[in-house]
Amino acid sequence: MQRPSSVVRILIVEDNPLDVRLFKDALSGIRLLNEISFARTGEEALQFVREHRPELVILDTLMPLMDGFEVLDEIKSDPELKNISVIMATGDLSYVKKRAPLADGYIEKPIDLESLAAVVSNADTFAVAIVRT
Repeated sequence: MQRPSSVVRILIVEDNPLDVRLFKDALSGIRLLNEISFARTGEEALQFVREHRPELVILDTLMPLMDGFEVLDEIKSDPELKNISVIMATGDLSYVKKRAPLADGYIEKPIDLESLAAVVSNADTFAVAIVRT
């Protein structure tokens, strides 16, 4: 089944159950037509990205085994994936901006509704612009 062109697929990659809950709570207040999926590890994230090609990935920076920086590098170095928007979620914004210059944006933890809504809204606009061109 093909999804409507106005639906934006979003993958949130977060290993901390409390932060997953915060994302879900914040997203429940956003009334946009989106498909939202979650991954808990970098490996799960890459598998999902390769199989489903989301328009937006919100990526935690600190995860065991494969951290967010490695996932970002994998996505941005793959010609088939490099156009996927990746937003880094972090508690240390200045460090992550220096360490992950290839990211399409940054969101500071703890996540709040306004910041998340802005990121998701921008992803909607970006995806619609791609469809129209």
